[in-house]
Parts: sequence; structure tokens; C-alpha cells
Amino acid sequence: MSDMHISLDGLDAMAHDLDQAGDRVADELYPVAKKAAQNIKTGWRKRAKRSAGKHGKLYYLAIDYDIARLGDRIDAEIGPQSAKPQGGMGRGFEYGSVHTAPKPDGQAAVEAEAPKFFAQVEAAIIRALDT
Repeated sequence: MSDMHISLDGLDAMAHDLDQAGDRVADELYPVAKKAAQNIKTGWRKRAKRSAGKHGKLYYLAIDYDIARLGDRIDAEIGPQSAKPQGGMGRGFEYGSVHTAPKPDGQAAVEAEAPKFFAQVEAAIIRALDT
């Protein structure tokens, strides 16, 4: 069996570059995440307006989103805001109850946005790594 040699030259530089890329990736991903959150909110509202019926006529207006960035972490929360009129009814609409069938409008909005989101995430990462 012959000896094997692995050169680690440049490993520190590569680790530094990857660490620096984290901020660039987050810079590129923030607008992608914000657009996806907006699109999901819009899609969810459209679906909910149709499916909520007369007893949920304000529910769709309670659906909103918040997005925040802390360092290289991006968090988006999308859904009904309980402080808004009929916002507390989200669980009942999405998951149903013993008296009503579920209306998974939020899930449908996420599924509709997912392919576009993942394509944009890939493009954003490539842009960040190319700079």
C-alpha cells in the first residue's frame, strides 16, 4: 500500500472565503425571502377570501407577514395576525373543526410559491459566491 498525501494548502483561505460568503448570501437571500413571503401572503389572501365564506368575510385581511434578518439568519412568518379582526380564526379555517372541513389555503399558497422560491434561492447563492 502506498502513502497518500493530501495537501491542505489554501484551506484556511477557503474557510475564510466561505465565512465571508455568509453575509453576501444573506444579502442576496433577504429580498428573495421577502418577495416569497409577500407572494405567499397574497396567494393565501386570495384563496381565503374565496373559501372563508360569509362567517369569515374579514379573515383574509388578517393574513400578513413579518420578516426579520439577524446577521446571516432570515426569518419570515406568514399567517393570520390574531390582533386583527378574525385573525384568531386561522387555525379553524386552515385545519377545520368537528363542524367544518379544513381549508388549507396557507399550505396551497406555500406550495404554489415553493418552486419559484427555490429557483431564486439557487440564483441568489450563485450570485453571492460569484462576487
